[in-house]
Amino acid sequence: MSTDLAAVTNVDDKILIEFIQAARKRLIFMTPGMSKEVAEAFCSKWQELGAQAITVIIDADPEVCRLGYGTVDALEFLYKKAQVIKSEVHQQPGIRIALLVADEKTIIYSPPPLLIEAGKTVDTQPNAIIFDST
Repeated sequence: MSTDLAAVTNVDDKILIEFIQAARKRLIFMTPGMSKEVAEAFCSKWQELGAQAITVIIDADPEVCRLGYGTVDALEFLYKKAQVIKSEVHQQPGIRIALLVADEKTIIYSPPPLLIEAGKTVDTQPNAIIFDST
């Protein structure tokens, strides 16, 4: 995982996956939706750490996918994994900010709605704050 991240930065799927994969004790993820790649990384860690160490909260409204906050494939993958490991996906309608806690690191970010910001290539526009309490 990158250690040169500024406190105010740009977070994308690559960074989220790095944080998820680096978790060793706990993982909390609240987000309106996620990509299939992020869902796969999250579910892999869910399987590894077990249901007691993981909390996931999403907005499962179809509007979320229509706006581009995530994909239907990712949600289906997430719900199937929850069934397999006998856990659950918590729902919070209307969330449009995201939070990822991986052990002592916390990211609070604004996921871009891809319907509106698809194709954005500028990495200099911050969308996140990262806190590291280690």
